[in-house]
Amino acid sequence: MLNKVFERYPTLDFVKEIDGKGGYKNIFVKFTEKSSIAERGQLLMKLEDDLIRDVDPSIRVWHEPLGDKNTLRKMRGVSL
Repeated sequence: MLNKVFERYPTLDFVKEIDGKGGYKNIFVKFTEKSSIAERGQLLMKLEDDLIRDVDPSIRVWHEPLGDKNTLRKMRGVSL
C-alpha cells in the first residue's frame, strides 16, 4: 500500500520505516530533485496526509537526516 501512495510522488524516495514510541510508524524519505524549502515542507505534509488517510493513521513522515557537508570542519577534524 505504501508503494501506491509513493507512486504519486515521483520526487520522493522511500528510505526506511522504523517503529517508534506510542505505536507510531516513522517513515523516512529523501528528495530526488532540488526544490525550495517551502515546496519540500508542503510535499512532506501532503505525503503524510495521504499515508495517514490511505495506509495507517499512526504514520509520521520524516526527511532523511543529512550529514555534515562543511568541508572546513572536516579538514580541521571537528565532528558534530
